[in-house]
Amino acid sequence: MRNLDLTTLRLFVAVCDLGSIARAAEQENTAPSAISKRIAQLEDALDASLLVRGRRGVQPTRAGSVLVEHARSMLFTAGRIDRSEEHTSELQ
Repeated sequence: MRNLDLTTLRLFVAVCDLGSIARAAEQENTAPSAISKRIAQLEDALDASLLVRGRRGVQPTRAGSVLVEHARSMLFTAGRIDRSEEHTSELQ
């Protein structure tokens, strides 16, 4: 499996939270097609379907629900590391 990048995970969480690739794209100031491509690559890398796509938006599959919770944790930790690094550089 290739490395998971934080941007793709952030976009995936946004899609799951908003229930829509279009709304996530608007919130994240990016094209819906770019988000769709990242999610397709993520599904390919994990060899799992992560979203159920329907006329009224998307919902995470069981695998998608597991991933979104792990992604939230990873994004939270990454944010803490960023803030810690900023604080450290201010002290120098």
